[in-house]
Amino acid sequence: ALKIGVSEASITLWENEKAKPQIKHSPKIYEFLGIFPFKQSGSAISNQIARYRLLNGLSFSGFGALIGVHATTVASWETGTKPEAGNLKILLKIFKKARKH
Repeated sequence: ALKIGVSEASITLWENEKAKPQIKHSPKIYEFLGIFPFKQSGSAISNQIARYRLLNGLSFSGFGALIGVHATTVASWETGTKPEAGNLKILLKIFKKARKH
């Protein structure tokens, strides 16, 4: 619980399927488990968007705020809709910066 930053009660609720972790806890959960538990399909850019968003604990809205688009736009990108050129440039900068860290 300490490694993830939640209470033991939260862990118990998750284990007993009484609650689900908030997405903001995802990065620490993946780190603790040592895995990224999602299969990725679709275009390379859709995979990069989903992976970045999940590894950084961002909702569709949170990721959209980074780019300046609505949550539904992010969701459509993750399911295969191609971002427009201006948004694609922003995305590629974000992914490039993330790789450096």
